[in-house]
Amino acid sequence: MQNRKKMNQAIERQKTGKRRLSQLIAGIIIAAIVAAIVWIVWDVQSRRWIVEFEGRRIATSELQLHGVLEGMDHTFGPDQAFLVDSIVQAEVLLQKAREAGIYLTEEEREITLAMAEANHELFPNIPVERVAELLSLDFSFTTLLQRVMAHYATYEPDPFAFAAEFAEYVENHRADYELRSTVSQVILSDNRDALVAVQEAAPTTPEAFEALARELVFTEDEQGVFEAPIMSFVEWFGLLDNSGELFGLQEGEMSSIIDVGDGEYILVLMTSRPGITDGEIEAMYRERIVIERGAEAFMELLDTWTQEANYRVNQRAMAR
Repeated sequence: MQNRKKMNQAIERQKTGKRRLSQLIAGIIIAAIVAAIVWIVWDVQSRRWIVEFEGRRIATSELQLHGVLEGMDHTFGPDQAFLVDSIVQAEVLLQKAREAGIYLTEEEREITLAMAEANHELFPNIPVERVAELLSLDFSFTTLLQRVMAHYATYEPDPFAFAAEFAEYVENHRADYELRSTVSQVILSDNRDALVAVQEAAPTTPEAFEALARELVFTEDEQGVFEAPIMSFVEWFGLLDNSGELFGLQEGEMSSIIDVGDGEYILVLMTSRPGITDGEIEAMYRERIVIERGAEAFMELLDTWTQEANYRVNQRAMAR
């Protein structure tokens, strides 16, 4: 009898031990699941921002927007590091613009907002206002960046150094400017047969050329005759193979009909070969070097600002 009682007690202790072990194992499993969920949530949250600039976190989704603005196909690997630098520089530029009281005009703001709204489906996780703010730094849409550059990094050439530099430059590049000064008219059209008809009519003046374009090529609502230096046409349409013919045209002569791709053709009439003075070349050259060297000085300044900026990169987001 005594032995049976002891046996029952041992069995009961064994059952209790098993229950406690099961409870312990269940507790461990539940704790592991909770920890995993917490870690996953934390990991996802921690990767949602890519840069913290002046205490404000910038969403990782902006990498794609900066990739588009920089003309890149990828937002990972080496490109991702470049785009992070682009994000920081954009924030620095916007900060410096605000400090200098430089803002978009109302018209520019409407342009960038319209562009942002038109492309919002590409960046659904970024507020339209934020997309517009970053577009404001693009040369294609506004002059905000130009105004920031002009405010912080103007360049004025030294008169004596410029005189010597220009004398050497004009000696080597006069012919280039003379080519750029040749003025011509061009018809751009997808109707090759109509261009053949204009060519066969053989107009020799700008007025006759344009009148035939209106009569044979375009409707009243279309615009297709424009005027610019021959060099501009060569650059715009990539006509290096045709440059010999175009530069060889005399006043009143027409070119052959040139295929510029995408089903379109141009017909060129040489209208005049005006001369160009050293003073005009100097003015154009001065304008160019002021822009170029001012931009170089500004980029050096931007590098300094970026190095001094208060920001940190989220390495977890970079490592995804």
